[in-house]
Amino acid sequence: MSELGHNGDTAGTQLRHNWGIEHMARLRSLPSTLSLLAFAALCGCAVGPDYQVPKPELPAQWLEAKGSEQTANLERWWTGLKDPQLDALIQRAESGSFDLKLALSRLRQSRAEHGIADLQWQPSLDASAGVTRSGGARPPVNSFRTGLDASWELDIWGAARRGEEAAAAEVLAATEDVNAVRLALRAEVALQYLNLRNRQLQLDIAKRNVEAQQRSVEITRKRQQAGFIAGLDVANAEAQVANTDAQIPGFEKDIDQSCYTLATLLGVSPASLVAELKVAAPMPASTFEVPLELPASLLRRRPDIRRAEARLQGASARSGVATADLFPRLMLKGSVGLQSSEAAHLTDGASRFWSFGPSLSLPLFNRDAIRFNIEVRNAQEEQARLSYQSIVIGALSETESALSALRQELEHQRRLDKALVLIIKAEDLAKQLYANGQTDFLNVLSAQRSRFSAEAALASSRMNCASAWIAVHKALGGGWEAETK
Repeated sequence: MSELGHNGDTAGTQLRHNWGIEHMARLRSLPSTLSLLAFAALCGCAVGPDYQVPKPELPAQWLEAKGSEQTANLERWWTGLKDPQLDALIQRAESGSFDLKLALSRLRQSRAEHGIADLQWQPSLDASAGVTRSGGARPPVNSFRTGLDASWELDIWGAARRGEEAAAAEVLAATEDVNAVRLALRAEVALQYLNLRNRQLQLDIAKRNVEAQQRSVEITRKRQQAGFIAGLDVANAEAQVANTDAQIPGFEKDIDQSCYTLATLLGVSPASLVAELKVAAPMPASTFEVPLELPASLLRRRPDIRRAEARLQGASARSGVATADLFPRLMLKGSVGLQSSEAAHLTDGASRFWSFGPSLSLPLFNRDAIRFNIEVRNAQEEQARLSYQSIVIGALSETESALSALRQELEHQRRLDKALVLIIKAEDLAKQLYANGQTDFLNVLSAQRSRFSAEAALASSRMNCASAWIAVHKALGGGWEAETK
């Protein structure tokens, strides 16, 4: 056995060199048919449909707004809110989100699978060495063998090329999965953060109204003690305070829930984030303007559309793989090596052997199953095409809906601003008249309720504007352009 591993023997090296020259000459003397078969493998056509890039019909302009022919910079849209804490939270989410980590892991998997598919049509070469001992009616004998085995399935009908095309499409789809998760993650972090600040604003409004209403209680008590009013006004004022104060726990619960949701998005425990976020901060101020592009930009920006197109391409390629199963498969196989009953004579000339030749296989009794499989793949391609078309239409509708919601909510907010100014004036006048004994306390209570309702409605409208603004950017596909690793 030691002779098998001895590579420094000059005589053995020269023997193997001469043997290689001899057999290369034999291989060159094989019929030219093999060369023609190899040429056919390299130049053969790929069966099945060639992928056609879909060209959906898109409107020239948005219904809700006019687009621009210039590319809008939507990559870091959330920085328009000018809130450093939000910027930091999104950055932390990108490094800690488990959903994003899972998507990246799936991308690495698809890249590895593509690497496997890319090597399917390559020739394979295996080295082997072994010792066997066999016996029976005759005395036992030993057999020592070492050599190389090669095989190459010629990709005449393009099955391997279609398979590699399908695997490459899966890589593209997985890449767009990462982009879609990143886009959704950034939008959700921004939405939850703004919701947190909005709930803190509404909590502050409720507390300020409780304080203002408590001052009204003090005024009514003093007027009752002076004999100007009955105890009913005091009871009504106290009931107003209790009613407003009862809403505070609900806002505090919503604040906690927003903190916990943000912790989940960032991939951290709530305890590590709640203390940081519960410190109240104003809601970011913004005009909520959107740099709008033409509808056609969705095809290159939205990850879900790009992912659907990649899956359509993969489905088309898999139809070609299934079609190729109907045709003969040609395999070239060869072996070269040494075999002897004695290890000492393994390198002798008589121990040499080689074999080379093609093999052909053709499906006969399973052709119906192959045809059914082709129908399955064709149906899957049709489903992928319909899914792509549906996603494009859905993207257009989603964008129009977000634009409409933003436009209408901005108008709603403008009217609420105007109404609040008038309500504050009415409340101040009611308080002044009541203090002078010129009106009853019911008018004061009504004015206070109106102010509280108007302030709460305005805060909700600002949140609705922010939500619609985020939805527009998400619908336009902004915020995923960072390099996918």
